[in-house]
Amino acid sequence: MASSSSAPQFLSAASRPYAVSQIQTNLRLLGFGSSSDGGGDEASAARVLSDPLLFQHSDPSAFQQTTYFLFATLDPARCQTYFRSCWPLVEKKQEAEFRKKVFAWYKELQTEPNSPLPMVNVSLLQTPGGKKFVNFVQEFSQFVLRKQIE
Repeated sequence: MASSSSAPQFLSAASRPYAVSQIQTNLRLLGFGSSSDGGGDEASAARVLSDPLLFQHSDPSAFQQTTYFLFATLDPARCQTYFRSCWPLVEKKQEAEFRKKVFAWYKELQTEPNSPLPMVNVSLLQTPGGKKFVNFVQEFSQFVLRKQIE
């Protein structure tokens, strides 16, 4: 029997290559990798945009770059202020603060009416990789892209 729930489902392993490709396409459409995106250096951005195994395993650097970029695209002024104390990441201790702030803002976005964002646990951000994490980034990048189109 099919579920009538409208909550996003996590990806199966079979759909993962499509999801990574969609993440990379969404990031390109939003301008990720341009010199002014604020998400990091161009070589790292090029790796994110071309790696077919993106987030197959934990990749904190790609997580930090893509997540910061998505929030900066969503609300540049708030992003600059909100992440001021932990971006750019220059010390190891800033990573925990960055994850905490990402989680709090993301939870806030989930409370918007008809939010399509999947539920996540903060632990997902501690080891940013695997199919649940790919689903998180895929849905979040789609959400930001839709907001830009609106």
